[in-house]
Amino acid sequence: MLRSVNYHRFWSHWCGRSMAALLLLMSMLLSSNQAVQAAGEPNLSVPTTTVNVMNDSTIAVPISLTNDGTNGISALNFSLDFDSTCLTFDSVTDIGSEGIPDAVTGLPSGYVTTVTYDENQTIAFTMNDQTGPQTALSDGCLVTFTFGI
Repeated sequence: MLRSVNYHRFWSHWCGRSMAALLLLMSMLLSSNQAVQAAGEPNLSVPTTTVNVMNDSTIAVPISLTNDGTNGISALNFSLDFDSTCLTFDSVTDIGSEGIPDAVTGLPSGYVTTVTYDENQTIAFTMNDQTGPQTALSDGCLVTFTFGI
């Protein structure tokens, strides 16, 4: 499980300027420095590449699992905090009426997923296999969150 981290002070310096550091923030949020993990345990991560973006655009932030296939993880939860003066998250639009915002994509099939968003700019994410026998999550991209700039 990951801790929630508030980066309001960090982003106050970058707001109104080029958003090239967006992925840097996301990688800091989910980096091994922030994750609660020990050697050989699963890890959630985001790419560490830098992307230049313009105002009124979007950026897709994939979250990947490295599980080494030995832990048999069939459920997980984590939260993301972000500065709403720099980023937006559309938690309302759900064209398919599946109960997951359209800003959340790439989910593996067969898992029950819950995504909630609160007034503190926190996205809470939960995924689990509720059928027997439970299927372990595979390594790779688990979910992609799309943020507006």
